[in-house]
Amino acid sequence: MFFDVTGKWGGLILRALGEEKTTRFGELKQQVEGISERILAKNLKNLERHGLVTRTYHYQIPPRVEYSLTSLGNAFAVKMRMLCELIEQELPFIEDQQWKFDNQEERTPWQQPKPSSFY
Repeated sequence: MFFDVTGKWGGLILRALGEEKTTRFGELKQQVEGISERILAKNLKNLERHGLVTRTYHYQIPPRVEYSLTSLGNAFAVKMRMLCELIEQELPFIEDQQWKFDNQEERTPWQQPKPSSFY
């Protein structure tokens, strides 16, 4: 479940659904920039499976399907918005740290090799 919410698309879908009461598939595809129909459908199915999204099928011609957040989905969306706001607020610091890390001349290894005890 954690990956489905925090993966590349899950958070963006929750954020888009959190802005509207109900959203149709095509509207969601427009709101989540760069997502394919297949990936959107797969992610919506996973979010529905976890109880975060409700899918409502309307029997009419043409058929209409709407998606909305459950109460748990709303709670997740609020936390995701808070996380996004924190990242946006701290973005200059994050980018500075990334630049420093990427431009280090020498890096100390994560683990120093143990000296050989064979003599």
